[in-house]
Amino acid sequence: MPVCVDASALLAWLLPYQRSAHVRRSWLHLLASGEQLVAPPLLLAECTSVIREASFDGVLTSAQAAQAMADLVELPVTLVMDRSLYIRAFDLAARFQLRRGYDTQYLAAAEIEECELITVDRSLYHQALELGMRAEFLAP
Repeated sequence: MPVCVDASALLAWLLPYQRSAHVRRSWLHLLASGEQLVAPPLLLAECTSVIREASFDGVLTSAQAAQAMADLVELPVTLVMDRSLYIRAFDLAARFQLRRGYDTQYLAAAEIEECELITVDRSLYHQALELGMRAEFLAP
């Protein structure tokens, strides 16, 4: 069964300064399990932006940023290309009275794929539970 990962969960794995022992164990288990990882296309843009910002701010060296980007594109994440994802994300943003519909794309992807959502975002975790989804809060 697939598992939907959001940018916060993936960045907790990719960025050395965010990777706690718990995050490391969880990701190693997830990758070893052979579970299919899924996400909306937004995932790649969000992660790229955060990695670049960390490099620009000097939080990551150029080498660390390049490695994080290489790891990002190497991870076996299948992008959910169903265009109905955007309509559902829009509806979910309205339901939760959110100004933007970025994070709700992860909820929509998890719904479409009928799978668990893994996140470090506490608000997104609670929204998933409110929708009756399986969700894991990956504490940093």
